[in-house]
Amino acid sequence: KAQAELQRGVMVADAFTGYRRRVRVVPGDGRIEVDMEDDAHCFGVSLIHDGARIEAVETRAPRYPWSTCPAAGGFLAQRMAGVALADAALVENQRDHCTHLYDLFVVAARHALDPAPFTYDIRVSDPVEGVIVAEIDRDGETLLHWQFDDVRENAVGVPTGDRRAFDAWTRAQPENLIEAGLMLRRGVMVSGTRFFDFPVGAAASAMSQMIGSCFTYAPERAGQALREPDTIRDFSNHPEKMLSGERDD
Repeated sequence: KAQAELQRGVMVADAFTGYRRRVRVVPGDGRIEVDMEDDAHCFGVSLIHDGARIEAVETRAPRYPWSTCPAAGGFLAQRMAGVALADAALVENQRDHCTHLYDLFVVAARHALDPAPFTYDIRVSDPVEGVIVAEIDRDGETLLHWQFDDVRENAVGVPTGDRRAFDAWTRAQPENLIEAGLMLRRGVMVSGTRFFDFPVGAAASAMSQMIGSCFTYAPERAGQALREPDTIRDFSNHPEKMLSGERDD
């Protein structure tokens, strides 16, 4: 019964309680803008290109969890200027970059020549008896729906449950669903930030299990990365506020 109620909660907006993420992709003539907002972050990436090669990268960080996050934008821009659009996902180790800026950068490169804008919306329900339901829409059409029986991680950080099964399944799908699957998995991974309680001003180095996972958690940087105040939002029943610039409270 709990699982059935959980599934209904995902599908009915006014009953949904959980994590949301919106990614807006706006291609143009020689420029594409991709912006993302979720409970814990708000980032954006713009690529200026000549149709084949990236000429410049611009980034935005209106809301971020760690003091070092904005600097990841300059690092990304420096490393990626001059890269071919087709090679954008191949030339760098994602762990050297901000996970979210890098994801947006790759999406921007992939869709730089698209004729029209579109929006992804991701929903990940809060756990009920260890079960969550996750969905991703593109312009209001649901592309993927998956029930995860257990997305918790054990003490050494090894995923349990069926996240690996979802990963294997999406990688065998058509290209558009591969991208949607990658984005949905990222949403599932980040959804736990809804329950994340970390003292303002504390250093990221205290999260020892995360060291080496991204720009902020680089060993040489984590000690100087301090937790920012007022970074968490709840868009459960207010998805229209994502990427609107409007506060959710």
